[in-house]
Amino acid sequence: MAGMKDLAKKARLNPGLCPKCNSVFDTSEALEKLFDLILERVKAGEKVHLSGFGVFYRHLYKGRTVKTPIIDGDCKFDDRFILRFRSSSLAKKYLNKPDRKKKKSKKVMDVLAKAKKKQAAKKEATDGR
Repeated sequence: MAGMKDLAKKARLNPGLCPKCNSVFDTSEALEKLFDLILERVKAGEKVHLSGFGVFYRHLYKGRTVKTPIIDGDCKFDDRFILRFRSSSLAKKYLNKPDRKKKKSKKVMDVLAKAKKKQAAKKEATDGR
């Protein structure tokens, strides 16, 4: 999993490309503060909307009692919140769009051409009967 400094480097948030960034460390600190702020707002019960990206929110799991054979008794779980994220439709479209740069290799193209020829030959043989 990439750390904040790695993300800042990959996003090219360095002083040469981003005049407002003094260093990669400043940008990684900014990203950390952003996520801290998101977590604080979610902890307070708010939904955090990032336009074109998605929504962060919290979900309540209610407490329950579970019987366990290991200790021959009941094990109680308290109520707890977990962080949830729902991505926006724009983000989903971006992730699922086909990569136009990838082209089929020559071997794949040859195999596909042979398969089409075989199908055409079968069709001609069945049509001639």
